[in-house]
Amino acid sequence: MAIMDISHMVMGAILANYPTDTVDKNLSPTASLSDDLGLSSMDIYYLGLCVEKEMPRGSFTDEQIMSWRTVQDIIDSVAQNPDIENKEIPI
Repeated sequence: MAIMDISHMVMGAILANYPTDTVDKNLSPTASLSDDLGLSSMDIYYLGLCVEKEMPRGSFTDEQIMSWRTVQDIIDSVAQNPDIENKEIPI
């Protein structure tokens, strides 16, 4: 799967679940989930569950989700998932 498709899916999940002015204004791959987007640790955990639902058989450990600091960290986790290769993620 192309990294652009993954980026689009991840940023779409963030916008869909956290439709705030802060998220809308600051959302980018380099955005800090807590500092720039204002997400709490519980928000980040919930976001991980939402991203998992978009993936074919994909899953993340709790530790992996809680290690995410930026939007790019999420994109990288999805891209590194072995079940993602050559799969279509609904956008």
